[in-house]
Amino acid sequence: GQGRPAAVTETDVVPAPSPSPVTVITGGGRGIGAATALHLAGLGHAIAVNYLRDRTAAEGVVDAVLDAGGAAVAVAGDVSEADAVDALF
Repeated sequence: GQGRPAAVTETDVVPAPSPSPVTVITGGGRGIGAATALHLAGLGHAIAVNYLRDRTAAEGVVDAVLDAGGAAVAVAGDVSEADAVDALF
């Protein structure tokens, strides 16, 4: 005959680790992008600050996130180029 499947109990379920979300912010070195980076970092997101020209501004945002205890990196790339977008991810 067909047996019934074993019941799953709460102790059988192992929750998967919950990593921090990673957010890529293009143009994150200043203005709305920088404010968004800082806000999301405060919510626990790891941040990738994408920049095209202003490395210093992007690194300033990264430093602010790191100083606040978050995780962030600055990543150069022209997001109007498909290969650069692929490299960003």
